[in-house]
Amino acid sequence: MVNRPPYRMAAGIRLADNTAQAHRGPIITATLPTCLHVPLQTALSETARSCVVPGQQVQAGQKIADASGPNTVAIHAPAAGTVLSIGKQALAELAGQPGWCITIEVANPSSPYQATPLAASDKPDHLSLQTLGLVGLGGGGLPCHLRLHGVTPPIKTLIINGVECEPWLSCDDSLMREHADEIVAGIRWLQTQLDTEHTTLAIGQDKPAAQAAFKAVLPAGIQLVSIPPLYPAGEDRQLAYRLTGQEIPASQSLESFGIQSFNVATVHAIGCAILRAETLTSRIVTIAGNVARPGNYRVAFGTPVSHLLQLAGEQPHSTGYLVGNPMTGETLATTDAVIGAGAQALIAMNQTLFPTTEPTRDCIRCGECAEVCPIRLQPMQLWHSLNQQAIDQAQTDGLFDCIECGACSYVCPSRIPLASTFRVTKQEIVQATEAQQAADKARQRHEFRQFRLERDKQEKAERLAAKAAAKHEVATASSDPADAERAAKIKAAMERAAAKRAAAQAAATDKPAEPKS
Repeated sequence: MVNRPPYRMAAGIRLADNTAQAHRGPIITATLPTCLHVPLQTALSETARSCVVPGQQVQAGQKIADASGPNTVAIHAPAAGTVLSIGKQALAELAGQPGWCITIEVANPSSPYQATPLAASDKPDHLSLQTLGLVGLGGGGLPCHLRLHGVTPPIKTLIINGVECEPWLSCDDSLMREHADEIVAGIRWLQTQLDTEHTTLAIGQDKPAAQAAFKAVLPAGIQLVSIPPLYPAGEDRQLAYRLTGQEIPASQSLESFGIQSFNVATVHAIGCAILRAETLTSRIVTIAGNVARPGNYRVAFGTPVSHLLQLAGEQPHSTGYLVGNPMTGETLATTDAVIGAGAQALIAMNQTLFPTTEPTRDCIRCGECAEVCPIRLQPMQLWHSLNQQAIDQAQTDGLFDCIECGACSYVCPSRIPLASTFRVTKQEIVQATEAQQAADKARQRHEFRQFRLERDKQEKAERLAAKAAAKHEVATASSDPADAERAAKIKAAMERAAAKRAAAQAAATDKPAEPKS
């Protein structure tokens, strides 16, 4: 972490509010497509283990994959149907990169998605977030149970994040306005599990309806705080600083400072699990941009992007599709990509809403990027260090402290892609470090193998030497005086016997012949 004074919360940028487009009505329940490609992969790149086979009939809410380890969760069918295959499919939250999925042919396509409780045969003796398939819905997708068990030091401060200051996004706002009761149930359960001392629900100042919904149901012991919608105020470390005054380095987690933060959508899913044992098989997705019917849609996991664009009435001349928001989102290469837990928004772009980016020019060192950086980095200095291949200097200047919010790129008059450059460079450094670690491990394995071969060779030589020494000892033992005396007696006896035979033969030769009769 770079030594610098605590950043000021005045840093950041105030973005244009594009959320009104999706706020025209209540949450819309999307209809089911012909086929669902239900993702098995978590944010930790580990995959659940399928427990169904092609051709098998499944019911809504039925478990179709078991957790394969502590970093995965059980997966459930969002709808009844027939398992067609288990293979790879483009995932929207991975920018269209392939991931393992279970493809289900839906029994009643075009019918509205319906949340389903855990099947009676699958219900555990006690509530298990891993069994119910609970993962974070704030974009991270981390399995929820990992944030509750084995956390040290004890969590003193619980933060419920309802700031949602990203442009276009309003999925969390819609949840808070319409489902405050379930969110409160989730908060109370988390308080019990973590045994926290302080609980704060943070909601953006630009969400008065959501604040009003909670004021009517929020119990004592949960503080409601209104946060100015200054991007990126909803980032976990920024919010923790704003609420606790504790600056948390990028190299450390909130948990190491006794703080835990949950997105309101995640808490809502926990509340539904508590109240109705509902499995996590859907999420709210903001669909906006170049569409005729923008809104916040409840979407079953595994729904193709093409199906959602059809539901929302995509207009002509779309130039691309964003998953997330324009600041940090990823552009999709295919509309065959499917929705998973990390897909908060789907934005159809056109030339009017998202004009073609101007060509990149040289940095003029205006300092605007430094003015808006929420953690007080010097992005232009990082940029120049990276251009000069001074990677070590860039790391010293705080490259890995960058939260990749995109504020610097947004204000840069030279249109330099600062945030994406920092993100790619960090990925390359991490990959190079992992490759070096793998090479070091391979070298260590090779060296240990050579050592083992030499050791085995030496041990074999020592065994042979020991065997030869034992034989020599036996030979030496056979020359004992008693043995020698016995051998001498035997030799003498043999010599006397030979002498007697010789004498007998000589006597027979010297005997005179008998007279003839």
